Amino acid sequence: MVKDFRHFQFEFARHLRQPHLFPKPEGVSPQSVEIYQRARFARVKEVLALVFVRSHTVLGNQAWSDLVEHFYWHWPTHGTRQNHLPYEFVSFLSEYPASEETPAWFANFVRFEWMQWRVSAMDAQIPSFNPTGDLMRNRVVLNPAREDASFDWPVHGIEKESDPIEPSRTVLWVLRTLDDSLSVVPSDLFQVQLISLLKTGMTGEQALAAMAAWLNHTTPQTLLAEGAELLNALRQSQVILGTAVE
Repeated sequence: MVKDFRHFQFEFARHLRQPHLFPKPEGVSPQSVEIYQRARFARVKEVLALVFVRSHTVLGNQAWSDLVEHFYWHWPTHGTRQNHLPYEFVSFLSEYPASEETPAWFANFVRFEWMQWRVSAMDAQIPSFNPTGDLMRNRVVLNPAREDASFDWPVHGIEKESDPIEPSRTVLWVLRTLDDSLSVVPSDLFQVQLISLLKTGMTGEQALAAMAAWLNHTTPQTLLAEGAELLNALRQSQVILGTAVE
């Protein structure tokens, strides 16, 4: 009995996702399918509207509604779970060709907004740290509520669809500050690599020396001096919180 019911649920869910490929189970009326389909579509719209507020705004109501409907009918693995649906929507847009309704930068913009949503929802525990410690001589404590990503467009500067922008390689950190505000910090590949070294437990000086060797830098002391300033700037932006409390 339980096995048959689970099989029925599977068949019905598959039909709801792709009715043009999978027939409805026997005994289910077209009216019932329509009711479930409306409820399911409403749930998808609700979740996406919650996560992608700015994406909806910059695209406009009609274009956004058309896009969500296309996603609903043509992306079979979308499901309706709140923690999984945004990922599927981002994946869908990575393969969905740009059009008059969806500008070339839109897929990047949606991924950027999803990144902000994830960071805002992170369950990150702030460790003990010394906010004024010497970043060059001590192990560095990084902000755990942080993600970095690269984009093909300067997505952090887009406010509306009509904004004139040109493609440009853009690396960003999105982080939650100590007062629970969301912050976007422009970065670059050097800084991302530096932070990855600091995550291993290196001091600032050790990480910068490793970067100098990796780059085969002709004047390592210059890089160390400039790097010390960079570390302090990263502390100001709260990418770095301070130094470890030994």
